[in-house]
Amino acid sequence: MNTGILSLPAEVWLKIARYLTIQSIRTLKLSSRYLNEVITSNEWSAYHNAALNHAYVVDSQFSLSEAKIQNSRYPVGDVECATWGEYCRQCFVLDTKWAGISKIDEARSKNKTRGYCTESRDVHQFKVDEQRGLLFTSGRGEVSRSAITVTSLQTGKTLWQTQPGYIRKRAHVEYDNGYLVFDAKTNDGEKEVWRLADEMDDQAESTMPPDGHQIRQHLHTKARFGASGPGILRPWAFMPSPEAAHTFRLVYPTLLAASKDTAYLWDITTGTLEQTLPGLQTAEEGTEPLGEIRSVDVNAEHIVLCGENEVHVIARAGGALVFRMPGKTGFAKTVLWPDIPTPHQRKRYEDAPLTERLDAGTVVSSAGERPWKQFRAAYLSACGRDLACLLQDGRLVLIRDFEGVAEQGRAIEDVALEVNFTYRRSRDKRVGYCLAFKQGRVAVVTSAGMFVVTLDACTRRLLDREPPPPIIQGKGKGRATDPPIGSPTAAENARASDVVITFLLRMSDRELMADVSCVQMSATCVYVVYKASRVELQQGDIMEAKSGTAAYLWDGEPCFLDEVMHVGTNYHTREWLPLETEPGNSIYCIDFSA
Repeated sequence: MNTGILSLPAEVWLKIARYLTIQSIRTLKLSSRYLNEVITSNEWSAYHNAALNHAYVVDSQFSLSEAKIQNSRYPVGDVECATWGEYCRQCFVLDTKWAGISKIDEARSKNKTRGYCTESRDVHQFKVDEQRGLLFTSGRGEVSRSAITVTSLQTGKTLWQTQPGYIRKRAHVEYDNGYLVFDAKTNDGEKEVWRLADEMDDQAESTMPPDGHQIRQHLHTKARFGASGPGILRPWAFMPSPEAAHTFRLVYPTLLAASKDTAYLWDITTGTLEQTLPGLQTAEEGTEPLGEIRSVDVNAEHIVLCGENEVHVIARAGGALVFRMPGKTGFAKTVLWPDIPTPHQRKRYEDAPLTERLDAGTVVSSAGERPWKQFRAAYLSACGRDLACLLQDGRLVLIRDFEGVAEQGRAIEDVALEVNFTYRRSRDKRVGYCLAFKQGRVAVVTSAGMFVVTLDACTRRLLDREPPPPIIQGKGKGRATDPPIGSPTAAENARASDVVITFLLRMSDRELMADVSCVQMSATCVYVVYKASRVELQQGDIMEAKSGTAAYLWDGEPCFLDEVMHVGTNYHTREWLPLETEPGNSIYCIDFSA
């Protein structure tokens, strides 16, 4: 006979279950036969409430099939997922793998995670359309070889390709909802726009029709790949640029391009120039101009201009400056500084797990101690409320609800959360390379490696609600102490404790990170440009054991000069000959749903 709390009737337990996580529900089922029977008999209600608590469903009135369609963060397409309990399990497992809490099944991952463009090995930029199963790439090699290529995500085969030399070297590409935009070869800021042929209406026309160069290229690709089919493109528009607007971003239906001092916004569906925003470099007293514009972003309400000196968020309606982040004087009081293992501390790549969760203590920063200085990239979240900025030195700065911050007049240093992706105990170079922001997660590529930052781990109930990380005085050293005067408030600490950092150990070769030119994310995968055919051989005895060296194989045997005496150490060592052939860059995908 049940006594005490277990004697409560089933109706009471079901009311309690409304507030439980799936971890708690599982614990209760294991703790008592009675509770197991109650929950099993009322599984629909128990796990439907859990799905709401974990934000796996956005509306309490949604059916399971509607939840699976509407929540793009959890693309559960498993036809056998027919219950709320199984749906919750699959969503929870996906989140914990992204967060490094649970490990990727490598046996399954080998079948699902692959490399693309491994034969051509000439990738500079790319875009992924998982819904249509397409990969769009531009070349990074010599102009005579540079092309736009469409590849099947399922088979890895080339579906469509321009002639070699059709585009300029290292052309930037943007894609969304069937529209592909890339730099014209003129190098004057003009853009070519192509569309998926199967989705074009023959009667539709652009106000900026294709030029003769595009028409001739279409005749060539049509003869080689056909006029229609998966991945087949047709020219849609040629977008002239009043100025050399080389930095651009496509977020359907808006194409944003920025020159040094002016931003242009087109409707990509018609080719119409809808808005022009001049005077981007105008600086008020006490501020700096944007400087070189390094990235842009856009949504229905705002545009983001990331200059080397500052980041500006501008309202599309009226062109007013909504939010400003200065580099010279900007800093964050709250800094997460994960203890990244240095290369000599890491396991050999083949022995290392794909992901590892990093512990991050909170560092209290003060004005002038760690100014942001220069920016590398800045992007908006899908909801449009949050901003992620990558600094030139590899630090990440996150601003949650930037509009609210501006309206309330709060100091940026009080609301900014900084994640320092540099080594605590190393003087190695510190550079930020690439940034992506998708589904509440940020992918960051720096000279220290590749990282995924989950911004809502506690909110999604991935972890028990934990106290904020300890405050560490100084630059990552010293004992944990009580927060001093002027330290982050409880609200900022709670936000910091919501962040989980995942380190992709096998994507951490320092020599190769500088060649990473693009990273993209989806709900289940991260895609990255990475050097092909590299195998690392540890040879720590060539020089001093504490420093070690490494020999690298590309496609053939390594070549050496004659053995020479290393000046200063009197150790015999070997110097590498230059590589005879460039090993090339492919796209590698890590699948977190495995």
